[in-house]
Amino acid sequence: MRLLVLGLGLVLALAGLFLGVRAVRDHEGVESGPRGPAQTLAALEAITHRQLVVAPIAPGASMLLEACAEDAFEDPAWAEVVFDVWVLEGGHEERARSVPGAEVKEAVRRAPDGSGCATVASAEGLPFEGEVALGLRGAGEGDATPPADLAELRVRGLAKTWRPVGDGDGLPALLLGLGALALVLGWLLPAGAGRRAAFDALAGELEAPAAGAASPPAPWRRLPEHRRALSAAAFFVLALFALELLPGLVGGSVLPRGGAIAGLQVGLAVLLGGTLGRVAGSRDLGLVAPTGGTGRRLAFLLAAPLAGLGLVVLGRVLAGLVPSTGVAPVETLVTLPSGSLAFGLYALFAPLAEELFFRGFLYGALERRYGANVATGVVIALFALVHLGQSFGAWGAFLSVTVTGALLTLLRRWSGSVLVPALAHLAHNGVLTLQALL
Repeated sequence: MRLLVLGLGLVLALAGLFLGVRAVRDHEGVESGPRGPAQTLAALEAITHRQLVVAPIAPGASMLLEACAEDAFEDPAWAEVVFDVWVLEGGHEERARSVPGAEVKEAVRRAPDGSGCATVASAEGLPFEGEVALGLRGAGEGDATPPADLAELRVRGLAKTWRPVGDGDGLPALLLGLGALALVLGWLLPAGAGRRAAFDALAGELEAPAAGAASPPAPWRRLPEHRRALSAAAFFVLALFALELLPGLVGGSVLPRGGAIAGLQVGLAVLLGGTLGRVAGSRDLGLVAPTGGTGRRLAFLLAAPLAGLGLVVLGRVLAGLVPSTGVAPVETLVTLPSGSLAFGLYALFAPLAEELFFRGFLYGALERRYGANVATGVVIALFALVHLGQSFGAWGAFLSVTVTGALLTLLRRWSGSVLVPALAHLAHNGVLTLQALL
């Protein structure tokens, strides 16, 4: 029964991931983010309506147009400017919307360098195909010249186009989520005695050298278990830095990078955390039911998803307590539907790899050598460290990630099973996925 559930979970997870990658690529195909050149208002040509940026539009796409100025629109003269949205279709030009500069001044997002950007117009499901341009003019009649006080200020336009996430885009996430859940629950089912014996025999054959041979053990087997764990942690951190510095190694988008990170975590845990037999049936990686009687096991398994949901609420509270000094990379990622969908998919398969590596392999090895207190502290600190990059600048979000990692590690410690924090982690990330796709 265990193999059947695990096999079904693997099939569902792979199907969801395959369909999800296709959906992300479909969204990326209609998304664009052209940036107009930074230039002074005096250099803008009136013949083209002083265009700041031009963006192609596909039927059904949505659009966001922004204007940026080096003075963050602080000069009072900006109130005498009008921003125009032009539709350019089949050689025909039509002014679709005009926005007074006073409105733009009220919605400025300021950058550390003193510049600022503001949304001028946004629309969903545009019914035409062609181009959209953002231009500006003075507030007088016709195509009036902007105030002379602004002539030497540098401005630029930004455009984003996308297709909104549809109902069908949720199917890959559903399949992947069900597959991940089946993989976790499958390990809770007992394995047949015959299969356990076969795995143990195979593991023994892999560990023991052939009769009469003087073959030394594999290099990673020469190190004590706790040193293998610490070496794996150091290697993993260095690998993350390499992916940050050399994104071209696996591609710059979320799913290739996330897949590489998850594969590295699983590979290190399986290769260094135990033999094939131990991975399949022993406690080395915590792939066992919670310790204790039936009632205690059920309590942990029922409390785990509730703990994950509670962490979502707690995370929102913590995120509002600490001021941010910048925009976290993950916040920038989800501004477009392709990023939201990729983030949602990654959030569903990442928990399995992270739990196996951090609270399965690392925690188990360190606990057996140094005790539960040291293992708990090291895993919490390392989990926070490797998530620093995705929340850098948004310190409330980083505090939330740290607290989440702490509770997941404590669930591993209290239950004696990595499956309990895995269920909590899946519930937590499942809510994040819903938020990203809705």
